[in-house]
Amino acid sequence: MKIRNAFKVLPVCGLALVIGFSACNSSKKNVQGEENTAAIADTMKLNLNLDFASVDTMTIIYIDTIIYIDKDELKVPIGDTDKERVGEMLSRLVNDTAWNNSGIMVKMVAPDYMITMHYKGKSQDDNSWISIWKELGKAKFDNKWYLLPEKKEDVFNLLDSLKK
Repeated sequence: MKIRNAFKVLPVCGLALVIGFSACNSSKKNVQGEENTAAIADTMKLNLNLDFASVDTMTIIYIDTIIYIDKDELKVPIGDTDKERVGEMLSRLVNDTAWNNSGIMVKMVAPDYMITMHYKGKSQDDNSWISIWKELGKAKFDNKWYLLPEKKEDVFNLLDSLKK
């Protein structure tokens, strides 16, 4: 009787061992881990997919002045030299993985600055919008949050200096 039970249990245990050893194959794990590490490293960089060389016009909207100005004066154009400075500042933004991966709901208040970029040969629907909040020290682009560079005051001074 005991031998019959052994013949029933032995194949089941053998099958479990084979599955366990194949699941713990170290060569497959290392390859997959390298791919994941590369993907994580790339997401830390600002991946705005913005080509600042092809930006035709760049404008800034100061939310605190919307009440006081006409619709025609709402958007302040950014000149070519300032466009380069703003583009350099935007390229230093860093992905905020804590906010992007947490799924938390954020109580939204109006951003302090809205930067719009229109590209040569593209329609208005293809404009890029970047929202910047002073209090949070963050920017939002394509539903992703980004941290402002270390010297946030320099960013705010640059954007405020463009106000006419």
